[in-house]
Amino acid sequence: MPERQAEAEALARIEPSPEMMNGLLKVLSSSGEVGARNAAAKALSLIGPSAVAPVAQLLKSPESDLRRFAAEVLGEIAYGDSAAA
Repeated sequence: MPERQAEAEALARIEPSPEMMNGLLKVLSSSGEVGARNAAAKALSLIGPSAVAPVAQLLKSPESDLRRFAAEVLGEIAYGDSAAA
């Protein structure tokens, strides 16, 4: 398992604090390293229902990549990994 995916899954196993959620959203919103954005997206999808409202807000972003990430995260929360296929 790639290191970032393992880290994302470890983060998702703990109860997300507002700071953690904000940090993941900030990474997802950054236009920097794609791997970091992917790891943040995975962590948010693994967090589950408590991530829905903040991730849904990202659908309003003017950045199409961010809207795509948000839609994928919401799909994974709703339907599991099969949503990304």
